[in-house]
Amino acid sequence: MDAPINPITPLEKLWSSQGPVGAIPRNNASRISREEMPASNLHSGSATSDISFPRGLSASTRRRNDELLSLGGGGGMVYAIGFSDICSAAERLDGIVKRTPVVSSPIIDERAGRRVLMKCENLQHVGAFKFRGASNALALIGDVSNGVCTHSSGNHAQAVALAAKLHGVPAYIVMPSNAPKIKVKGVESHGAKITFCEPNLEARESAAESLMENTGATFVHPFNNENVMSGQGTAALELLQDQGPLDAVMAPIGGGGLMSGTCIATRGLAPDARLFGAEPLGADDAARSLSSGEYVPQKEPKTICDGLLTSMGSKTWPIIRDHLEDIVTVSDEEVLEAMVILHDEFEMVVEPSGAVTLAAILKEGFVRKEGIDRIGIILSRDLHPGSRICSPLHSCSATRAGFIRASSLS
Repeated sequence: MDAPINPITPLEKLWSSQGPVGAIPRNNASRISREEMPASNLHSGSATSDISFPRGLSASTRRRNDELLSLGGGGGMVYAIGFSDICSAAERLDGIVKRTPVVSSPIIDERAGRRVLMKCENLQHVGAFKFRGASNALALIGDVSNGVCTHSSGNHAQAVALAAKLHGVPAYIVMPSNAPKIKVKGVESHGAKITFCEPNLEARESAAESLMENTGATFVHPFNNENVMSGQGTAALELLQDQGPLDAVMAPIGGGGLMSGTCIATRGLAPDARLFGAEPLGADDAARSLSSGEYVPQKEPKTICDGLLTSMGSKTWPIIRDHLEDIVTVSDEEVLEAMVILHDEFEMVVEPSGAVTLAAILKEGFVRKEGIDRIGIILSRDLHPGSRICSPLHSCSATRAGFIRASSLS
C-alpha cells in the first residue's frame, strides 16, 4: 500500500513572523518522514492505491497534485491536508451530505461582467457547508461512544449536533449567551445538550474543557481540524466537477476551514484557476494578514456577518496565505444588497455571512479584473423563515437598509 504523499504538519497555536510553529521548509532534508510521525498526525484518508477516484480522476493525477501542494506549490509548506484527503472525504460523505445545486442568473452575470456560478450550500443539511466538515470529522474519530463536544455560535453547532444524532451518540455544545435564538433552537432540535457561556473565546474553551472532562466526549474544532477542513473542501470539489473548467473560485473566510479546503480542492482539480477570498470590512483579519504576509488576529470585529467573526486557525492560515491571490472586503451595506439580489433572483434568503462572496464579486474593483470569464462562488446558510430579516426582504425594493442591523439579532 502506498503511503500518502504529504504528512500532516503538527501545527498548534503558536505563531512566529514566518507563520505558525511547525511549518516545514521546502528542502526535503528537513521534512518529517512517515515513520517519524505519530499515527495521529498522518493523513486520515485512505492511501492512494486503495480507493476509487471521483469522476475519472486517476491515481497518478491525484498523486501529482498532492506532490505539487506539499513540495512547493504553496510556498514550500507541508499543509495540514492534501488533495487526497478531500477526495477521500467526498467518498466518505457520499449519500450523507447533499450534492447541492449550482445556480446562475443573467442579471448577476451582467452586473459581475462575467459568468457567475453559485454553489448553494445554503441548501445543505442544517443550511450550511458546516455539515460536511462535521460529518467527515465524526466518521474518522474512531470510538465516539462518549459523544462529541464543540463550541460555536450556530452553524457548526447545528452541524455537529445533527452529525452526532445520525451516529447515535450524544453531542455537548457550548454556545455564547447571545447566540441567535433560531440557531439555539436548531441545535436543540437535534437533541444536543447546550451549555451557555459568556460571549468570549476564553469562556467557550473553558466550558468545553469542563464538558470533555466530565463526559469523555471528543472535541471537534469548528475549523482548525484536518478532517473538518477536508470535509469543507468537498463543496469546491463538487463545484469544479460539475461546472469546471473555471477561471476563478471564491469562498468566504472566517476561521478558514472552508477557504483552506477550497484552495486545496481547486489546486487539485484546476491548478491554474485563480483563488479569492471574501470577508466583511468589519472583520478583515484575513485580508490584513494576507496583505502583510504575517498572521493578524481578529480584534473587536463589528459586522452583521456573524459567522465570520473568528480569527483564522494555525492550520488554515498557511494554506490561505500561500494560495489566495486576493481577499475582497465588503461593507455590510454591500452584503445586504447581495442578499436582496439572491432573494429577488432565486427567492433564497441567505444570511449575511453566506452572501459575502456575491457582494465581493459585484464590487467595481473586482468586476474590472481581467482574465476571468467564469467564476465559481460558494453561498451558505439560509435564514429561517421566522427570522426578522425575512419579512422586509419580501416587501422592500430600492432602499432596504432598514433591517441590516436586525439581521444580526435574529
